Amino acid sequence: MSAFPNILFGPDQEIYNTYTDRRFTLGQSLQMLDGRRFRFNLAGAVALVASTLQQSGVPVANHILQTPAAAAVGAQSVAVALGATAVVADQYRDGQLLITAGNTGEGYSYPVDTHAAVTSSGTFTVPLKRGTTVQVAIGTTANSASLYSNPFWKTVVAATAYTSPVVGVAVGATAIGSYGWLQTRGLTPIRSDNTTTVVGQPVVASAATAGDCALASATIATTITQPVIGNIIAIGSSAHTALVDLHLE
Repeated sequence: MSAFPNILFGPDQEIYNTYTDRRFTLGQSLQMLDGRRFRFNLAGAVALVASTLQQSGVPVANHILQTPAAAAVGAQSVAVALGATAVVADQYRDGQLLITAGNTGEGYSYPVDTHAAVTSSGTFTVPLKRGTTVQVAIGTTANSASLYSNPFWKTVVAATAYTSPVVGVAVGATAIGSYGWLQTRGLTPIRSDNTTTVVGQPVVASAATAGDCALASATIATTITQPVIGNIIAIGSSAHTALVDLHLE
């Protein structure tokens, strides 16, 4: 247990601040007195633009369903044989190692600590967060260990095709490789892809324009394939901005 708070409270101006250093844990929650909530993130390959939806990075195929070495109960690290894609330093810090696919240790995932880079097709000795240990012995079952980055590591503009979870809305400009805040709850401006929005109705991530929102289907029989993100408060117009009550958490 710790006396450190897991939710920060701060002045409104803080949400527009950006940083070149990782001064908070990725995903750290910042809340305002009016209930708006934000999460600390790292911008990925494209600079963040205000009022655009952001998604987490797409998982790396060569780091999913790989083969672990045996790890006993109490172990503080798990070695995983990687596919032909290198790991950059701290790529999985604050992320998760998932054990699945019939492994004896299936049903558990473990938070990952800070780590060095690993070469393509190398063995990644995954360090578990301090104070975390393997709970059920992990076997050498093939294709049973997967690495997932923190959802707020190198976020990118939400794609029109559903490739990764939508994690927030950019509240200001954040340069590539810089840290800042994404809004996840409460009233926020989001760019709209059309003028057919109806006040009070649910909105989804747009399937037409990356980073935009759109009106959810009004027909119950129609399958909604895009993630519902909140409800319209003020109508926007095509390529302009609507006010949305955001409900991503």
